[in-house]
Amino acid sequence: MRNALYKITLLLLFAAGISFSQTKITIEEIKAKYESFKYRDVIRLADIFLFDNPGITKEDSIEVLTMKAVSYYSLNDEISAEKPLRQIIDLDRSYELNPRTVSPKIISLYEQLKVKYAPPSKEEEPKKSVEEMAEKPDYNLLISTKNDVYINTFARSVVFPGLGHLYLDKSTKGWVLTALTAITLPTMVYFIFDASLKEKDYLNEIEPALIELKYSEYNSAYKTRNLFIAAFAVVWLYTQIDLLFNSSEAFMEKIKTEFVVSPGFFSDLSYVVTFRVALPF
Repeated sequence: MRNALYKITLLLLFAAGISFSQTKITIEEIKAKYESFKYRDVIRLADIFLFDNPGITKEDSIEVLTMKAVSYYSLNDEISAEKPLRQIIDLDRSYELNPRTVSPKIISLYEQLKVKYAPPSKEEEPKKSVEEMAEKPDYNLLISTKNDVYINTFARSVVFPGLGHLYLDKSTKGWVLTALTAITLPTMVYFIFDASLKEKDYLNEIEPALIELKYSEYNSAYKTRNLFIAAFAVVWLYTQIDLLFNSSEAFMEKIKTEFVVSPGFFSDLSYVVTFRVALPF
């Protein structure tokens, strides 16, 4: 039984590693962060979005770059704000920032950059693609975050089914599975020891009158033990399968949350995503 559970665990963890699909960022998510004045999050999400979507329209690219530039400027980082503004110029030199939504100071900086980086001749320079201009995010950090979420989830779930669901904020199902585990696991352990003791009593009994009684007690304990082993195995297997095949959205939300809140995405790459092991209660 132990060998079977061990093999199933390895199989599920292997499948988890290949079943993950990349988290996709949308313009709406970036706008939501921008309108909430979460400028650091805007910068991180904008870089991921531009890198993952090289084929987006010029208008969408300019919109994202504008939010990124304003975010840098709002964080008092004028030097960093120049880069997305220059990228806008490379995309469309005739583009004018909207004075209704963009600060006059940023517009002034934008116009200065237009003059400073004017083409040396009247011939129009080749425009860079969005993919070439996109600042590559630290994908090692994203992969590290993804791996941490998977390891934290399945480590909890393998040891104590239900805790993995709670870690992913699947509260209702998580508490139900945790309760079932709390009932079946200790009961299974108890009857494993109980059956072992009764087996020894039966094998050591030499009184003919008591042999049948000891066998009956052992046989009953043996069947009860197997019943709870089967019950726990069902709970355990269902929990792992549900995480693998019915929890992709929960995984993506958890990974997205963990990644976005990690500080120093570009300003301090020495920061490493923490490997959190605290239980979710």
